[in-house]
Amino acid sequence: MTDIAAAYHEAAHCIVARRLGLRLRKASIEDDGSGETTTLSPRTDANDPVWAEVQIIVSMAGSAAEVVLLGHSRDEVPDHQDRADQQRHAKNLTEAKKRNWETRYWRAACAYVELFKDEIESLADELIAERQLNGFALIRSIERAEHQR
Repeated sequence: MTDIAAAYHEAAHCIVARRLGLRLRKASIEDDGSGETTTLSPRTDANDPVWAEVQIIVSMAGSAAEVVLLGHSRDEVPDHQDRADQQRHAKNLTEAKKRNWETRYWRAACAYVELFKDEIESLADELIAERQLNGFALIRSIERAEHQR
């Protein structure tokens, strides 16, 4: 993964997580093109089906940004860790929501990425420049992007 792809991937995780009510701890991209976003979980039951939906959408948002905003094919986006997270959270969905969950939440993630593309692009640019944003620096960067909308 390139720095640009990693930055967009992590920025999408951050923006969608924030928009869905999660608190952000840090986001970073590494020299090898990998990245990491850390969120703080709300105080809720880890097995809560609504919490599972939020986590799946946030997890898919990174890959969705690469597809929607950078034009990559979904097949060429490496998302092994994200995929493992999605599978783990899908176990907590209600039976009705388990049917076609991948398609349903992929569409939701793509819609969020499209809706917040300007904020994702702004945060991606800052991640490329800074390499890592922690705590308040990350929040300030996102708030600047939100106010530019």
